[in-house]
This record gives sequence, C-alpha cells and structure tokens, in this order.
Amino acid sequence: MNILIIEDFKNTGQIIKGILDANKYITQVIDSTNYQLILKQSRYSLIILDLHTKTTSENSLEILRDIKSKYPNIFLIGISSKATWNEKVEFLNSGADDVIDYPFPIQELIARIDSLKRRPKNISSKHLKLNDLEIDTELKTVTIRNKDIPLRKKEYSLLEYLVRNKNRIVSRMELLDH
Repeated sequence: MNILIIEDFKNTGQIIKGILDANKYITQVIDSTNYQLILKQSRYSLIILDLHTKTTSENSLEILRDIKSKYPNIFLIGISSKATWNEKVEFLNSGADDVIDYPFPIQELIARIDSLKRRPKNISSKHLKLNDLEIDTELKTVTIRNKDIPLRKKEYSLLEYLVRNKNRIVSRMELLDH
C-alpha cells in the first residue's frame, strides 16, 4: 500500500514514515505546499493529513475537500495533537475516513490502516461519464453519443482505468501493473 503523509512538521512526518516503513508500507512525506503536484504524479491508496496543516492559501479542511473531490477512492486519515472534538467531527464530516490523536501507539495506527484496507475499494458508480463518453462498468459497454463502441477486453479495461483516473497522470508502469 502506497501512503502519502502530508505533514508540515518534518519530525512528526519522519516518525510516522519510520513506523510505516518498518511495517512494510511504501511511504512518502511532503509538506502541504506540494500535495497537488505529488498527487498528479503518483498513485496513493492512503493519505495521512495533519488537521492543523496550513499553506499560504489553504487550511487542512480545504486540502481534504480538494483531495476527496479529485480522488474519492483514496482513503484519508487525519492526525492531530491538539484538535478539539468539534474539529475532528468537522474533519470526518468533510470526507476523512478516520481521525487519530498524536501521539498514538504504533499498533493503533496499523490497526486503523488495516481497517481501511478491509473496506470495499470501489464504492463508485456503475456508470462513468467523461464528456460524451459513457461507460457501464457492470455490463462492460462503452458508448459515445448513445452509439455503442465495440472494444476488446483489454481495450475496455484500459479505457475504464484511464477514465477512473482522469484527474492525474498515469504512468506506463502503473498501466502495466494494472
């Protein structure tokens, strides 16, 4: 599982990275100013975001909403050492999958990540739409302006994957892995 840690305090980010690396996760730590560029370049299954991150233009709630609007299938855990229960509730209601107080036991963080991994990956729609292109993921059919487009299995799979990831760059290696 690839995990992105968005943390403006380098020490905290490195501690969490060390914990996750020791438990066989692939992690990257960045500050909040670079998150949009990094998300376009790489694929992550989980983001750990500090509730009190603040760039010059965005706070952590705005970052959370931006990530969830562009990448709804990425799990997101908020961490905080000083959040009130109101802030945690607002973070969860804004799209976070979980919130944990820092410092936390290593086992608790791993258990929360494992809990998220057990959730169904795609709770997404049976129909994908991109301009005039429509994909029925249940019937595995593609139409453009209500005209059926015959595709081979691999062509369909590639097209569906690209449409699902339309807001970011998909590398050749990622396509080969998929």
